[in-house]
Amino acid sequence: MPLHFRFPLSALTRPVVLSSAALEDLGLDAPDPALSPEPSVLDTLVVMPQVLAKTLGDPEVFGPFPEPWERAGTYLPRLTSVWGESPGVPELLVALGGQQVAGFSFQWNTDPFRYSAWVDQLIHGYGDLDLLGFLLAKASRSDMDRHFERIPAPARQFALEAGARCLAPVEGRALAAALSAAEADGYAKLQSLLRGDESRRYATFLAPAPEEGLIDLLIGSTPRYSASGHPEQRGKPLRVERKTVLGVKRQAWLAAGFLIAVAATLVGCGLLIGRVSALFGR
Repeated sequence: MPLHFRFPLSALTRPVVLSSAALEDLGLDAPDPALSPEPSVLDTLVVMPQVLAKTLGDPEVFGPFPEPWERAGTYLPRLTSVWGESPGVPELLVALGGQQVAGFSFQWNTDPFRYSAWVDQLIHGYGDLDLLGFLLAKASRSDMDRHFERIPAPARQFALEAGARCLAPVEGRALAAALSAAEADGYAKLQSLLRGDESRRYATFLAPAPEEGLIDLLIGSTPRYSASGHPEQRGKPLRVERKTVLGVKRQAWLAAGFLIAVAATLVGCGLLIGRVSALFGR
């Protein structure tokens, strides 16, 4: 299930600790006070939700746990790279001071592709590709590299390591402009299959907050970025196929219709030639 969170950059500098009750339940020792941060930082520490601590403490799970006084900016990438949006990651983001803005569930196996195609066609049709190319389904390596250069330092490692998209403020403003332009145009540049209620649902989910100091975090099934294995060129826009009729895709029906038309033409030509030959043979 894709989730959209919004949280302050300062949240990633806070230390993450297990609650004393969770430590006792797991048989762990408290962090060494000698390693603790400055008192001013301790005032903003994040206590990991007990539900998450207990889940990670299950013998079949085994963490990862935060290191003593580890900052959220380094712990969250390790956690989300293993677990994505579960178990307990949304609770931890809320504990950080984040706000869950939106989320939705995919009901069908084809829904994730439709969502990716919608975003891809939106950016191609209405977005600033220099700023929003990283959101394309088949972004180029330079799109991704420029995106990570724009991400503020406290969130950059998170964006690189986690299965998530962090929007820099300038990217948030560009995305907001693209969404506004698409809505004003009735999403005319998108396939007709992706307009209407579906467009409004996805637009509501993506709506960013482009203010400085705030990060929009989109959690889903986004893979980790690897520059060495990423394509150098952008791919073609994604297209959604129409639903099948009697289990046959539209392209197959078109091909079958073409073959039938060719066959009918050949049969017609044969009959015509036969009649002409019969006339001249009298």
